[in-house]
Parts: sequence; structure tokens; C-alpha cells
Amino acid sequence: MFRTAWTLTHLRGIPLRLHVSLLLVVPFIATSVAARDLPFLLYRLGVDPTALTLPPLALGLAVALALFAGVLLHELGHAFTALRFGARVRAITLMVLGGVTEIDHPDATARQRFWTALNGPLVSFAVGAAALGLSRIPGLPLDVVVVALIVGLLNLVIAVFNLLPAFPLDGGRVVGAVLERWLSPDRAVDVVAGLGRVVAIGLVVWGVAVHGLMLVLIGAFVFFGAGAERRARRQRLSVEGVTARQAMVARVATVPPDLRVAG
Repeated sequence: MFRTAWTLTHLRGIPLRLHVSLLLVVPFIATSVAARDLPFLLYRLGVDPTALTLPPLALGLAVALALFAGVLLHELGHAFTALRFGARVRAITLMVLGGVTEIDHPDATARQRFWTALNGPLVSFAVGAAALGLSRIPGLPLDVVVVALIVGLLNLVIAVFNLLPAFPLDGGRVVGAVLERWLSPDRAVDVVAGLGRVVAIGLVVWGVAVHGLMLVLIGAFVFFGAGAERRARRQRLSVEGVTARQAMVARVATVPPDLRVAG
């Protein structure tokens, strides 16, 4: 799926890959944390910045790396759940907007899709809670406390954001699986795709209002992703249960081998 990605290792047979865009977003997050989030947090804590041991940029880099470690755990939550349900996981790729787990499970039930989608955000909630708990341990160096606080809060944000009812976010898949209890799969996809476009427009408007480029980019990603997910899901539904015998051309026209191509 992602050609410009490097395979780092395999875990339970799943290739773990890094997309080239990660080389851009890690420095961006590191500098953003150092210039904005870290000073704000220290101000809120009433701590003098000179009490830090490491320079702000080093702490920003630590946050960025820990954040993507949390994203990897989030994706592993999806992957391991899918494996438990008998699916094939082609790869996990970390990229600019987070992570993508490529799962092949065309026969998945609504219940299986529900838990496969939900377990990613649940892992992020657990990582966020663990990081915030770590930050409250007495006697830890201030640098560790600050990094743990930021990483914990960001993981909670990731969990909540991913539960928005929009494709291709996890929340869209969760809501779609729930709606299939009352609606046809086709209709459930249409409803979630419509919700996704509303969410996407809201993110873009919010991003423009607060001059947040990342929010605008994420909103655009969700908007176009909702349409792409709807088309892909409908395509899968259109061939569901169709056999090769039904799809193949039974009568094939033949010509003699000595027939000239050009008259």
C-alpha cells in the first residue's frame, strides 16, 4: 500500500514499517513541543524552565518518539485483535498522520469489526493513563515528569479523536458496526460517510478559526477518506457471496491461429 516505506522488523509475522513522511513530522512535533507546549506546561505547573536538565528541543524529540511509540501500540491493538479473529494483517505503517494497519478479513462479522476498531483507542487510553500515572510518581526528575505529562495527554487526545464517528477513523468503523444491528451494511456505510463529512468540515472550520494547519489537513484527510471508504466498502459489498463461476465469462470467442491481425 505504501511504497515509500521501510520495513524495520516483523512482530508475529506482521511487517512494521516507517513511511518517509515520518522524517518530516517528528522534527515538526519536536520543535512544536519545545516552542509552545513545554513553556505552557511549565507555566501552568509554576516551574522555572531553568530547572530542566535537558534542552527543550531534546525533550520535544523525546515526546515525538514516545508519541509514535504510543501510535504503534495503538495499531498493534488493532492488529492483535484482528489476528485473534482469524484475519490476515499485511502490515503496520507509521506515517505523518499516525498509523495504518492493513487488515484482510472480508468475512468479518459486525462484532469482529467493532472490537478490532475499538481496541486501538482503548490501547491509547491505557497508554495515556499509564503515562499520566508515571508523571505523579514522587521523586522523578522534572524532565521525565514533563515528558510523561505531555505524552499522556496526547495519547488521550489521540484516543478521543479516533473515536469520532467518521471514516476512516476507528470511531467510524465502530459506529458502522453498531448500526448494522438495525440497518443494512450498505445503509450503515452511507450514514457513517455522511457523519464523516460533517466531522471533517467541522475540523477544517476549527482549524481555520485557530490558524491550525494540522487541523485543516486532518479535516481534509477525513473528508476525502470518508468518500474513499464508502466506495471501497460498497465495492466489497457488491461482490460479497459472488463465486468465480458467477463472475467469469463462460463463452469465449476464439479465432484460428493463422488469422492475420491486420487485414
